[in-house]
Amino acid sequence: MPFLLGRLAAVGAIHIQAVVVAWQIYDMTRDPLSLVYVGLAQFIPMLLMLMLMLMPAGADQPGAACQ
Repeated sequence: MPFLLGRLAAVGAIHIQAVVVAWQIYDMTRDPLSLVYVGLAQFIPMLLMLMLMLMPAGADQPGAACQ
């Protein structure tokens, strides 16, 4: 149970931080396009890491799994 509560608190803190960063950038620039850049800066690294993790283990050796 403590792990679940800690995980919940960590995920909540990450979401709060994302909102605060976007709010601060918008407050400094008053440009909605800046929010797009902030969102992409937060999303693209996660997407790239996800794509790396989903690659098959033997993708660099075609046919090795068939032997």
